[in-house]
Amino acid sequence: MPSSENEKTPQFTEAVRTRTPASWQIVHREACRRGLDSYVDPATGYLVFTAVYLLRRGTCCGSGCRHCPYGNKTRT
Repeated sequence: MPSSENEKTPQFTEAVRTRTPASWQIVHREACRRGLDSYVDPATGYLVFTAVYLLRRGTCCGSGCRHCPYGNKTRT
């Protein structure tokens, strides 16, 4: 789902209004706590790699991963 559509979802709006984490942030945190490689984004159904997996991978792939620990946000 494009980010402009995410901004219209009730979960996103509520998270911004109350300063609580978005649902994917909560799911990501739990997946990292468990040492999982990925999780399913509750809003989109997409499989997302965790920061735990990306760190273990060892290098940036340049794909603009949501949780990229290497600082890359876009594909070059």
